[in-house]
Amino acid sequence: RPSPRGRRTSGGQKGMPLRSRTRVLPTFLLVTLRIAHSAPSEASGGNPFNINSSVLRAAFAPTQRSVSSNPLTPALTKDHAGKPKLRSPIPVGRGLTTPGVLRTPLSSSASATTPDPPLPAGNKPGDLQSFEEKHLWLEEVEGKEALAWVEDRNRDALGFVGDPKKDPLHDRLLSIYESKDKIPYASKIGGMYYNFWTDEKNIRGLWRRTTLESYKSKEPKWETVIDLDALGKEEGESWVWKGCTVLREGDGSDPDRVLMSLSRGGSDAAVVREFDLASKTFVPASEGGFELPEGKSDVSWQSRDVVIVGADFGEGSLTSSGYPRVVKEWKRGTPLSEAYGAFEGVTGDVAVSGYVSRHGGVELEWRSRSVTFYTSKSWLRDLPKRGEKGGKFLEVPVPDHSSVSPFSDKLLISLREDWEAGGTTYPAGSLLSCDREELMVKGGKAGLT
Repeated sequence: RPSPRGRRTSGGQKGMPLRSRTRVLPTFLLVTLRIAHSAPSEASGGNPFNINSSVLRAAFAPTQRSVSSNPLTPALTKDHAGKPKLRSPIPVGRGLTTPGVLRTPLSSSASATTPDPPLPAGNKPGDLQSFEEKHLWLEEVEGKEALAWVEDRNRDALGFVGDPKKDPLHDRLLSIYESKDKIPYASKIGGMYYNFWTDEKNIRGLWRRTTLESYKSKEPKWETVIDLDALGKEEGESWVWKGCTVLREGDGSDPDRVLMSLSRGGSDAAVVREFDLASKTFVPASEGGFELPEGKSDVSWQSRDVVIVGADFGEGSLTSSGYPRVVKEWKRGTPLSEAYGAFEGVTGDVAVSGYVSRHGGVELEWRSRSVTFYTSKSWLRDLPKRGEKGGKFLEVPVPDHSSVSPFSDKLLISLREDWEAGGTTYPAGSLLSCDREELMVKGGKAGLT
């Protein structure tokens, strides 16, 4: 499941539908299986997929597949030549294909050599309801049954491909990932440079900071801001870093607050907690700190006391992809249920988000609908002054296949497809610049460079 482009997401409140989430690995295997069946043999002129077909045939032999008693359980068997192959865990065809699985064979020969296996007991063609009801326990991603199922599948996979830890390449790659010689990339926040660091001693990681002078030295002196391993131990959680959103007030002062996103065990869902950079502590909700429960939230600062938040506000507030469909403004010290100023997308969108941009003295507030993974619509207005009511959001008149970003009093437009504007065709891949106010009034007739 892709994250909407151009925004930082922090996890999932409601998971994928069962058929999408629990079948990711089987879907991939079935697609590979179909390719193996349809690829011409070396005797007939080679492999157009540039794949070692003998390896494919060894792993996915083109013989009739059988279905185990549990249709979701992959199993290993052997073909007529005694070579190992994977039994298909999910029936293909007859209305039972899952998202991403080919509905028809890639060639007629595939259909001849791989007939569709029988439907699971109790199902009719095109009907998955009773089949899914029997496996709803897989929706409990941390449940004992679901975890045991995953462990069984891992055991099968390791038995089939071998333990990667026994391969010399494993140790080589691990030493690279854990090397203290890797570059500690840093982000500037105020007068300090921040870096998130993991190694063999800090598995979950350290968020740390240093000065520019120290950063340029051979051995920088780092100050730990937060230790996720220690925090997890203290709170009894397996926290995983998901990034943070910095409060930048645009008045030249050093930022002192962030909204920190942490997920449990690296899951798609995350909690958001306000963090004080000066004291290196969380700001409790009882003291007015912003806190969002575990969910697929999108959050950004509008001002010190107001955040722009997309979250699960109740029925109908999420898109069909499970991301926020509604964005509101949430004032410090009030419950989330009292957030106001809703901006809404449609259920079929990927996600809706809101944020503030500050560049070259120009402050803008944005709302965005990720209509698909590659198309979006944006609206903007001048950032309202503290205590003032904001104006109306106006749609940015650019193609849905483009992305737009602010640069002082201009807007930069990046094209994914050709755009004909003002009698000129700008090819896909172009980066255009235009005066913001002129573009908002004239659209494609504005002066583009």
